[in-house]
Amino acid sequence: MSLNSTKANIEDSQIIESLIAKTIDKSFRGYYSEEARTFLKKRVQSIKQIKGSFKFGDVYLFKDNDGNLIGTGSILTSKITRVYLSPEYQHKGYGKTIMRYLENIAIKKGIKTILGDALLTSISFLVSMGWEVIEDTTYSIPNNQKVYMFKMKKDLF
Repeated sequence: MSLNSTKANIEDSQIIESLIAKTIDKSFRGYYSEEARTFLKKRVQSIKQIKGSFKFGDVYLFKDNDGNLIGTGSILTSKITRVYLSPEYQHKGYGKTIMRYLENIAIKKGIKTILGDALLTSISFLVSMGWEVIEDTTYSIPNNQKVYMFKMKKDLF
């Protein structure tokens, strides 16, 4: 498995948004309703939020050797966030590689304890990598639907 990382720039925001939307549409079924997936795409992971991330930290793109976009992830201050993996690359070890890469960057920055957010789709994955839940949040959305999110942390050293 080969993975190339590059720092994204604000002009990459549309590519990142497309990857996130595709991942939410394909991988979040069975975890979140259609209303919840729309909420996540429009309110939580919108182009506006993606562009805003560049003011607070580093956003990365991860590609294979052929230049195909595998995933994205960000380190904003002391938080790893917006980590999404294209559905066709899931369950092949790329997610762990991306998380380890981001954690190593945090270590190099001297971040002792990293924070993050998790959705139902990623919580067991993060726990298996040593992260722990420190708080859960429920958002109420139309049609009596709920979106469950979890604040996480990991001691890096």
